[in-house]
Amino acid sequence: MRPLSVGVWVWGGVTVFLAVVSLLIVFSAGLYLNVRAEFAATVPARLPGLYLALKENGTLVAVLLGITGLAWVLYVRTLHDAG
Repeated sequence: MRPLSVGVWVWGGVTVFLAVVSLLIVFSAGLYLNVRAEFAATVPARLPGLYLALKENGTLVAVLLGITGLAWVLYVRTLHDAG
C-alpha cells in the first residue's frame, strides 16, 4: 500500500470518528434540553431540544458531513487510481 493511500485512510477514519463524536454530542445535548414553553403541547418532550441543538449547530453538522464525504471520496479515488 502506498503512503498516500495510508494517509488518506487515516485522514478519512479520523474525520469520520470526529464527525460521529461531534454529532453524538449535539444529539445528546439536544435530547437533554427542555424547552417545552416554546412549542405546542403535542410535540414530544425531547424533540424541541434536539431541534434547537441542531439549529444552533447546523453549520458544524454540515461542515463535518462535507469534510467526511470529501475524505472518503479522496480515499476511493486514491484506491481507484492505485488499482
